[in-house]
Amino acid sequence: MAPSRVLATYADITFIDGSFDGGIFAKSLMGNAEGHINPLHDRDICPATTP
Repeated sequence: MAPSRVLATYADITFIDGSFDGGIFAKSLMGNAEGHINPLHDRDICPATTP
């Protein structure tokens, strides 16, 4: 399974219970969870372009 990524830079996230593999990019994160980070790279958002 591929890691999940949540990109919500203006959101306040509450994670009640459980775990996640991936990354959560938010204004704030509260809760009780086990996380395994996978960094977000530029190419994950927009493909590279050549001028």
